[in-house]
Amino acid sequence: MMNLIIPKHSRPASAIPNCIGILTLVCLWLINSPALAQNFSSETWHKGFLVLESGDSAAGELKYNLENDLLQLRTAETIKTFTPRNVVYFQLFDENFGAYRDFYSLPYQQVSNNYEALLFFEVLSEGDLTLLSRERVITETVNQYTNSNFGNYTYNRRRLVYDYFYVQNKEKIVDYGKRKKELLKLMQRRSQEVKAFMKENRLDADRRRDLIEITSFYNSLLREQL
Repeated sequence: MMNLIIPKHSRPASAIPNCIGILTLVCLWLINSPALAQNFSSETWHKGFLVLESGDSAAGELKYNLENDLLQLRTAETIKTFTPRNVVYFQLFDENFGAYRDFYSLPYQQVSNNYEALLFFEVLSEGDLTLLSRERVITETVNQYTNSNFGNYTYNRRRLVYDYFYVQNKEKIVDYGKRKKELLKLMQRRSQEVKAFMKENRLDADRRRDLIEITSFYNSLLREQL
């Protein structure tokens, strides 16, 4: 029986960081690869329906763009585009959320120019204090620090950002700055209970899911007074 001699390959210790650097470069390329890029909800079609200002309704596939306040309806025949002036309400099933989402066309007065316009808002929690949301996709530059000989890397990534608003007693829409002090002021009628609820459940004043839970809790307290 022949004895096989398998040669041993020596690898300098300095080559290990280089390998790590190469792997890092590959991972960064994959993150930014169009084939693997994340598709946000506003960039995909969803099954849903809309209600027009005229009172008519239509069903099909919907794609929304809150940054430009546009809504597209795709049917077997055509693709139509609508604005908040045409649409009163639309609902879609978002597979990313695994839930139905409701949007309304509502008047909003912009602080910068004191001009009121109709915009699309998503309703997250409805009651005496109603929580609304708008979303936008931003591109940000990220610095990646490594210990390899390749040094540091910079790459761009896209991220979804939510802006929140509140409506009190079905009146004017006000901006919400994602601060706990501001939130408790909006909920000053039962602020102590809300503060304790947030602490007990470790809820933050700037997270979508937490804000929905906090607002729903606050509205439930007001209903108990009735």
